[in-house]
Amino acid sequence: MNPAPGVSRPPLWLRLLALLLLALLLRWVALGRYVTPDEPIWVLRSIGFGDAAAAGAWDALPQTGHPGVTTMALGAGGIATTAALAPEASAEHLAWLRAVAWLAPENGAAFPRLGFFLTGARLWMMTATSAGVALTYALARHRLGERAARVLALCLALDPFLAGLSGLLHTDALQATCALLAALLVIPCRDAPRVRWPALCGAALCLALTGLTKTLGLLVAPGIALAMLLSESGPWWRRGLRVLALAALSALLLAALYPPTWHDPGAALATLVGAVGYHEGIGLREVFFAGRMTPDPGPLFYPAVLLFRLTPPVLLGLFLLGVKVKKSRRNGKRDLREAGWFLLPALIYLAALTLATKKFDRYALTAMVLLAGAAAPVWARAWSRHRARLALLMGLLWPWALVAPAPLYYANPLAGGPWLARHVVPLGWGEGYGMAATALARTLPEAEAAVLLTHNVPGAASLFPGVTRSARDGVPGAPAVAPALAPCVTAFVGDAATAPPSADYHAVTQIALAGIPLATGYIHAPALPALTRPVAAGPMLGLPAEAIAPDAD
Repeated sequence: MNPAPGVSRPPLWLRLLALLLLALLLRWVALGRYVTPDEPIWVLRSIGFGDAAAAGAWDALPQTGHPGVTTMALGAGGIATTAALAPEASAEHLAWLRAVAWLAPENGAAFPRLGFFLTGARLWMMTATSAGVALTYALARHRLGERAARVLALCLALDPFLAGLSGLLHTDALQATCALLAALLVIPCRDAPRVRWPALCGAALCLALTGLTKTLGLLVAPGIALAMLLSESGPWWRRGLRVLALAALSALLLAALYPPTWHDPGAALATLVGAVGYHEGIGLREVFFAGRMTPDPGPLFYPAVLLFRLTPPVLLGLFLLGVKVKKSRRNGKRDLREAGWFLLPALIYLAALTLATKKFDRYALTAMVLLAGAAAPVWARAWSRHRARLALLMGLLWPWALVAPAPLYYANPLAGGPWLARHVVPLGWGEGYGMAATALARTLPEAEAAVLLTHNVPGAASLFPGVTRSARDGVPGAPAVAPALAPCVTAFVGDAATAPPSADYHAVTQIALAGIPLATGYIHAPALPALTRPVAAGPMLGLPAEAIAPDAD
């Protein structure tokens, strides 16, 4: 797209920098607010990964079968940065953590030490995924056109669910980013009939990085191969050769970048295959769907997740694409071929996920970013209209007004928002526990001497300065010593489904989002008269302060 007469477009480097900063800013919301249950173990894995890399012990490099290599590499970079900025504290924490053989969910003493390194590790992850947004724009300009590239980049930068997962030390956002880049790189540039070999090598590298992040991500590979066979021009045998070349290059790069294959390829392959068995066996957990907890929510789970998790512009763009394909055979066929580069990998990936027993909403993220690629050209054709641009921006910014403090609670407002979605699909990842723990820490005059009980120790312990213990274990002797405030004040954090240990605990602060309660902080009743500090849920959350008083009930 050429700029309008008299209007100069900013240079490419400035546009890329603006996208990088925009994406980074929105991924910043997780810092210091909450800790999700899986992040501490990824910090511990990153420590082991960094130690093995520093010692050249390549066989000891894998810390999990996911394999999670890219996530641990970024985490190790963040840990090294933290150690350089705070060497003494880092050395103390690392010495303690290196003695931990296995991280139990009830190990409240470990999580504050792991949380010390989490911010640095998250910053590396945020930077990598934000750079992926800018790189997506740079690649899409030559394949989809300037307008579609701009729309796609905005949809990725402003997607609350993607931004929320991109701000965590985990695998899903990185896997989705690498998979989208792979799908983009196999699309021929507009001035070429077929994909060039440098781009094909880049796609192979992105697919290898996808698999090194999580083996689940390789499920996009068959869809990418099918898109190349059906959408490229030229003889079928030439298209087939390029697909075989992509597969061979991806396998070679994955093996080259996965150190265990250097010495024992068979054992390395067995580890990766064994991770799949763990995923479907030992790692199987119940998930919420349609009002109940179940180990297998069935085939309707991911369609429901897409309905609630896709942003309004992406959902509307896909709907308009379907309408156009149905109405106009000629133009619709052209548009469907253009969207097929993204639709085929997304649909095959979702089909494979549906066949698996273990299902989580975040697993659909890879399909979501691919579907954004299919919807972007629809909005690009209407980009010259002021109303279309305004509708796009409003559709992307509107959800942030609802869920900015905790973007993993995002649900499409057009589908009923979080108010309806919370009765159908899982929302959030325990963020309220960390927010409530922070609020209680500000409330208690000597929080360092207090004991916090909760059912989500990983989510609360990193943000509470005192001792955090599992509410299932309780605090021995706490009821007897609480009246005298010695040796500790006892507090409790729970969500709407968990009650405090006894009726002697009274709510003093509540964390809510869009009118939905996420978590409540309680203090043992005998301690209330001695508390002089006012209770505040935290100014950064925009939540009202509450007076310390027993519940009316």
